[in-house]
Amino acid sequence: MKIRSLLAIAATVMMLGGCAPIESHGEFVPNAPYAQMRTFSFASPETAPAGYQPSPRSAIILEQIKPIIASVLERRGYVQASTGEGDIVVAFGAGRREVERPMRLPWRITELTGEEFEDHDFVQGGIVIDAFDRNGGQI
Repeated sequence: MKIRSLLAIAATVMMLGGCAPIESHGEFVPNAPYAQMRTFSFASPETAPAGYQPSPRSAIILEQIKPIIASVLERRGYVQASTGEGDIVVAFGAGRREVERPMRLPWRITELTGEEFEDHDFVQGGIVIDAFDRNGGQI
């Protein structure tokens, strides 16, 4: 399984939510025994990613992303375990944070005020998706 698939899931969900540009980060263990893994299951949802806070919409995002993750894994040939833990255990979480960014002002305002930038508040959403082999090692 490639971690890029899970990152694509996160990117898709964030785009559907109307978010601004998407940043993604991924790590995986290249020598993990992927060929031996056949099933997957879901762990309890994780907390929000580091630096983010859960919001009332976090639960909605988690409900929406779970079937997307399952669909991507199934397209890659993995089967959701009917009972117990699968060979791959997927955990995921969502949250939001407020950030302030300077935005360039229109030239006419700059001419009148001498100010080139104005701070704007934004809300950023974050999704974390972790995949572990059932023996506890991150893949």
